[in-house]
Amino acid sequence: MVPLGAGSRAPCQRTTAVLNGTPLARVLLDRGWRDYEVALPARLLRPEGNELRSRFAHAERPAGIGLSREDRRPLAVAFTRLAVLSGAAAP
Repeated sequence: MVPLGAGSRAPCQRTTAVLNGTPLARVLLDRGWRDYEVALPARLLRPEGNELRSRFAHAERPAGIGLSREDRRPLAVAFTRLAVLSGAAAP
């Protein structure tokens, strides 16, 4: 992940990982591409489906990265990959 809009006003991005409405962990995202891990407690997992969200402390429309001026989405972070591993499969 890499924080977007992380200019001099916001050198790092803070996010809270939320699973099915329950906050799990606060994560400080450093500049540049990094790997982060958050444990998903089995007691919160639902057999019918799960929702994993990130709540960001600061989100803004990134300027100067090739987006059109019409794109007004507030963005906070870019993901290249999201992997969910069971405890048995985790290294």
